[in-house]
This record gives sequence, structure tokens and C-alpha cells, in this order.
Amino acid sequence: MSTRIGFVHFGAYPDIRVVKMTDTLAKAGYEVIVLARNMKGAGEPGASHPYAASQRVEEAEWRSRLRLRRLLNDVPERWRAPLTLPYHINPVWRRAIRDLVLKDGCQLLIVRDMPLVLAATAVGRRYGVPVIFDMAENYPAVMAVWRRWEGAGRAFINLFARNITLARMVERMAVRCADVVLVVVPEHVQRVAGIRGTDNGIFVIENTPVLCDLDMLYNHYATQPEWTPSEDILEVVYGGNIHFYRGIDTLIESAAVLKRKGVQDVRFTLVGTGKVASRLQELARQGGVDDVVCFMGWQADLMAFVYRGHVGYDGSHASEHTHNTMPNKVYEYMAFRKPVLVSDCRPMKRLVEETGCGLVFRSQDAEDLAEKVLMLRDPALRAEMGARGRKAVEERYNWGVDGTKFLDTVHQVLDRAGECST
Repeated sequence: MSTRIGFVHFGAYPDIRVVKMTDTLAKAGYEVIVLARNMKGAGEPGASHPYAASQRVEEAEWRSRLRLRRLLNDVPERWRAPLTLPYHINPVWRRAIRDLVLKDGCQLLIVRDMPLVLAATAVGRRYGVPVIFDMAENYPAVMAVWRRWEGAGRAFINLFARNITLARMVERMAVRCADVVLVVVPEHVQRVAGIRGTDNGIFVIENTPVLCDLDMLYNHYATQPEWTPSEDILEVVYGGNIHFYRGIDTLIESAAVLKRKGVQDVRFTLVGTGKVASRLQELARQGGVDDVVCFMGWQADLMAFVYRGHVGYDGSHASEHTHNTMPNKVYEYMAFRKPVLVSDCRPMKRLVEETGCGLVFRSQDAEDLAEKVLMLRDPALRAEMGARGRKAVEERYNWGVDGTKFLDTVHQVLDRAGECST
């Protein structure tokens, strides 16, 4: 029997990073069991991009080695939701993770993000199974951002549900207890090493795309006349969560700046949804730019909008959170030969300056953003930057590179565990 790995995900599957990792493991010959709180079809809002969805049907031998398991799947939803809250002290999760080891025979546990790492390491230490912590972001910092925008109405609930002090304590223990910690950008290594007391056991596995899947989509859209980019306007595209901290407020303010300057050939297209999307739509209406800032809502065919656009946008507010992570979308823009327009969060700024794939503006500075947008009206500049971004993805920033690093890390952990058990 091949080595079996349990992959624990506190959210909904498919998640783009989880899919890349679990598919890679199954293709390499491992048996993989994905334990997730929820399962979504590729066409449902909140699911991963369609190109990354493992739930598509393929007659591939390796698919038989990938099993999906929804936590408490047979329990009515009104009970299942509260019973499956992703906290490390939740006995439902602890029992399910223990079953991965005792009943399913998993020899390695990989945990996506912080909430369930301590539950996994408790099981791992008891039964001699190593644990990899996939630390996709600075979780306490993310919680702080969520709390800021949820207002006073949830202040009392968040005192317990999203207690930042407690989250930092849990993070500290999780980083120290895990056998290996994976981060998504080099910028996060120093912070994690400071918590862990060493940089040993910390590996950078970036959020890079599966290039062949994106190329398949790109070539498909190239045959669809309705997605041909316009020659009359500059379309700036954003895909993802519609929220203030994602820089949508700065984009709206920038659209107003451009309108005051008399610029009429720029359109902003926002594809996605979020809890505050209606507030941002109202902000655009009040600013008189709802005619050029287009809220498309959730779209299953997200990448078609990227293909049609001229520039890919991510204006996330610079913060403790965004200085230590990188969104998938930036690499996707690059793969689609689109120049990127990003705020000066450290990882995005470093990537753009290193590759020459776009322009950087000062975080939350609408005037600076407007200036950069005007520069990108030059088609020759866009073509040059788009080509550089594509070249960077082909040579380095693709899952072929990071997937190999991920597999090497898994091999090392399993080899070390085998040596310790003999």
C-alpha cells in the first residue's frame, strides 16, 4: 500500500491552494484524504477557480488516490454548522483528525492554516505522526482586519470568537509544535523564524498557478470573439473578495480622480462578491463613478474577464497581513500576459520590481493610483510589461517549480519520520 496522507482544511473545498497540493500528492503516488468543513461544486459561489477544481471528472489513474471527506456529512445542517466550528479545542475535529491516523492509517498530516494545527499536533505527538502547518497567511493579522471592518455590532462576539491576543498565543504554539511550517512568500520567513526560534523547518511554497490549466483557458478565450479586449478603452480588472481592505475603496476614489481630470477611456471591472460589496457599490454611486466602476458579482468564468481586460489590479491595503502573503490573482494576471497594478505591500512590490511586470502605487493613495492608470494607457508599455510577467511565470513563478519544492519537503518529512520509528 502506498503512503497515505491526511489533509485537514478548516474551510471549503475546493480551495485553490489545497487543490494544487492534494492533486500534486496524488499524482506523485500518495493516497490522500481531504478532510474539510465543507465541499462546494466548481460552479458555486465561494468555490475555487474552475481551472483548479479537483471535483471535475477525469479518467486519470491518480484520481482514485484522492478521497474527499466532509466533516459530519450526515448531520443536519442546522446542527452541523455549530458542531464543526474550526477551533483546535473542538472535540469533533479532534476525533476526525484522530480517525485519519487510527482508522485510515495516515502517516502524515498537513493542515491548511492555523485554526486546527494544535488539534493535529496533539494527535500527531500521541501517535508519532508528523504534522506540516501550511501557513498561508498571518492569521491573527487577518482576524484584526476582519474585526476592523465588522464594526461595533460584532465587537462583543469578536471579543471571544476573534480574540487577537488569544490568536497570537495559539499561533505561537502552532508554529513551534509543527514539524514543518510552509509560508507563501520569503518575507514571512523572518517573522515565523522569530516565533519558532529558528529558520529550520520553514519552507517557502508560493501561491503560483498551474500554468498548463491557465493556458488551456487562455487559448479557449482566444477563440471567443465576445472576450476580445477593447481597443477603445482601458479595462482594469480585479477578481476576488470585494472589500475595503482589498483596495476597492482606493480604486473607486481613483476613478473619481480620473473623472475630474476628464478621462473617459478607463473602466474598472470588479468580479466577485463580499459582505461589504453593497457598501462599496453605494460609495461608487455617491462618487458619481458607478458608470465606470462595474460590479459584476460572482462569476464562474472569472478568468474570461481577466482575458478581456488590459490590466490586472490588486490594491490591498498595506498591513501586517498583506506584508506577509501573496494573492494567487497576481500570478494569474501575469500568466495571462496582463501588466499588474498593485499597492506597495512588500511581496507584491518585490515581485513587480524584480520582474518588471507592472507598476506599484502607494497603498490607499488614489492620486498615485490614477497616475499609474494613465501611464498604462500606453499599449506598447502594457505589451512589454505583460511579456515580462509571462516570462517570469514560465521560468519561475509556476506550480511546476513550487509543486516540486512541496513534494521534496513532504519526502523529507516522511523520510525523517521513518528514521525516527526504526
